[in-house]
Amino acid sequence: MNFFNIDGPFQRIGSFVFDIMVLGLLWTLISMFGFGITIGAATTSLYAACYVALVKEEGYVFKTFFTTFKQKIFEVNFCMAYTCSFICAHVLQYYLHNKGIT
Repeated sequence: MNFFNIDGPFQRIGSFVFDIMVLGLLWTLISMFGFGITIGAATTSLYAACYVALVKEEGYVFKTFFTTFKQKIFEVNFCMAYTCSFICAHVLQYYLHNKGIT
């Protein structure tokens, strides 16, 4: 097997590194332009796409990223909103308790 063949190790490693770099860039852009709202769905999608690339060794990591992002955006944002409201309620309760209001 030739080292620089299309199915050779150089091509496989280069393709893998390129996929990971572009997935990281996609994650950064989606998280940044989503103003933090889409960071949960982007992280879930990044994990799913890396899992497909590393463990299953299948192609189409970008398709996996965007498909998972579309499927999980509402579910993850609901969980994040619930968690943030829970934290805000406890911080407010702590603040009001220390001020002597309650």
